[in-house]
Amino acid sequence: MKIVIDYGHCLSGYDTGASGNGYREEICTREIGKRIKSKLEKLGHAVYAIAPDYSNSVRESLNVRVNSANSKSAEISVSIHLNAGGGRGIEIYTKNGQAFSQATNILKNICEMGYVNRGIKDGSELALVGSIWTNSMLIECGFIDNESDMKIYNPEKIADAIVKGLVGSTVSIPDRETSGENSNGGTINKNKYLNLSPSVTSWRVYPLGKSPVVGNEVGKLAPSQYGGLSYLILGSPSVDIYTIETSVWGKVNIYAPSNDSSCSFTNNSNDGGSPSVPSTVKYLNLSPSVSSWRVYPLGKNPVIGNEIGSLAPVTYGGLSYEIKGNPIGDVYTIITSVWGKVNIYAPRDNESTITSRPSY
Repeated sequence: MKIVIDYGHCLSGYDTGASGNGYREEICTREIGKRIKSKLEKLGHAVYAIAPDYSNSVRESLNVRVNSANSKSAEISVSIHLNAGGGRGIEIYTKNGQAFSQATNILKNICEMGYVNRGIKDGSELALVGSIWTNSMLIECGFIDNESDMKIYNPEKIADAIVKGLVGSTVSIPDRETSGENSNGGTINKNKYLNLSPSVTSWRVYPLGKSPVVGNEVGKLAPSQYGGLSYLILGSPSVDIYTIETSVWGKVNIYAPSNDSSCSFTNNSNDGGSPSVPSTVKYLNLSPSVSSWRVYPLGKNPVIGNEIGSLAPVTYGGLSYEIKGNPIGDVYTIITSVWGKVNIYAPRDNESTITSRPSY
């Protein structure tokens, strides 16, 4: 069977999900979705995961997801979410509230974990239901802002319930094959280090067992004070979350998105000693033939009318900037002396290049 699994919401940008009880929806959907994908693939099914990590708007996020789902010619599409807003239990949305067998079975299976059964509802107006060409459903896997629901929350058991409802059986997968975890809550990555760029002044760390969201932090690291910091990765309890050992805060978790150029993963070690420069640093080079290049404030679409100012590569014989982020496509985050941290649209053409060393 060909199955689409959509991991609801983005990790950053304008389509992040709800939060509550120390959890973030966009992280939970990936905890569940990755397990579903691995289990279905072990059972011989073709699975297409949709998981954009950043979007400039909710509309953009939904368009990417719907277009991707419709391009796969799958037999069924499943979008994973958690509910919020006051309530309790599990509900599933389908076109016209149709109670087809997979939706009915999934609802029954998840509710056997102890959740309240809120039924199958009409989701025709939801993009990930009504705009999908094949059989589709959106599963609200409990209320993230309900303490009782989150005490029941178990991504492994929810994934089992969904897989069994979809194909009639499930399979046990070691955590290290699905979410990078071992029996102690994390992967042991031999000689693998997380490197925090010396350009970063402050990076939050979180206690083990709590969701890495603002407000839960136990303290902060200061990479810029030490020319960068590197830590041996002791575990990875969830996507982009790593367990490290620090000299001040002890063993903690840290949220470090793999698409953020402020961090990298190498075999170099440095915990507060000599400078450590991430090996994945890249530079955006603007050609000296260009007289003016627009830059945009963070959080706004990089389109004419939204610019905050412009750069003048021709005046300086070309300009090079360390890339601090790549929120989407050909849009890069850089730090300029005049405009501070901004985004810049730089498609790959004769007027710009990306290199491992500055060209100008």
